[in-house]
Amino acid sequence: PTGPIRLADHQRRIINEALFRNEKGRVKYSTIIFSAPKKSGKSAIASGTALYTASKNPYAQVYCLANDGKQSEDRLYLPVSFCLKQHHQRGLALKGSRVNEIEAWLPNQSHIQAINCDASGEAGSEPTAVYISEIWGYDTPRKRKLFTEMTIPPTLWGYAYRWIETYAGYVGVSDLLEDLYRMGVKEGTPHTDFLDLVDDEGVPVVWVNEKAHMFVYWDHVPRMIWQNEDYYKEEAHMLEPAEFQRMHLNQWASPLDVYIRAEWWNACQ
Repeated sequence: PTGPIRLADHQRRIINEALFRNEKGRVKYSTIIFSAPKKSGKSAIASGTALYTASKNPYAQVYCLANDGKQSEDRLYLPVSFCLKQHHQRGLALKGSRVNEIEAWLPNQSHIQAINCDASGEAGSEPTAVYISEIWGYDTPRKRKLFTEMTIPPTLWGYAYRWIETYAGYVGVSDLLEDLYRMGVKEGTPHTDFLDLVDDEGVPVVWVNEKAHMFVYWDHVPRMIWQNEDYYKEEAHMLEPAEFQRMHLNQWASPLDVYIRAEWWNACQ
């Protein structure tokens, strides 16, 4: 059955902090990274906060990106369009929205659009919010260029943000995500309001880099009720160890491990 998203407590806390605006409407963070194991609700939360931002900010421009145009429509924009259609059918607050396969216009004149990986087509854009899914796959010059073109313009600095939802990538291949991870986690500090939220080894999972106005939630623990032990036992048998760690534990993987297991390599010594 359809209905509102029911957030876990840690998700609610993270969203409230990540999207905080002061009394003048200025955002606290320009870059938000929401990274957790596969099927932790990353895409649903991204789509929900994208629609929230568009509905609360008249004339907003919100863009949805992914590894390619098809994913941009399915992963991030499709839940938005479905939600708006539900508003129309049920006579809810956003019933006056206009929706098609790749774009939506809200009653407050805000615009949400799924775009493909064509950097030249987005040059000069002025986004209120940019949502990027699975940025670990931004491993080509064209995709990196798109990320650059969709940067926050100086005219909206302090009022616009980029939201990145992803799990870990490949060391030495997912360069863009590695740079963001280094800046947010390695060069950041644990967020003092989230010191109770830690991984299995007691390491904090919420970080901030105040100089970069960056907020990072990077978790290794499956926290949702549907992420049960039996499922992971089955996945551990089906997937290569490095891929299991990357997708289900949100840990960085070596490209070597994708094709050659570590125990095979070590046995050759």
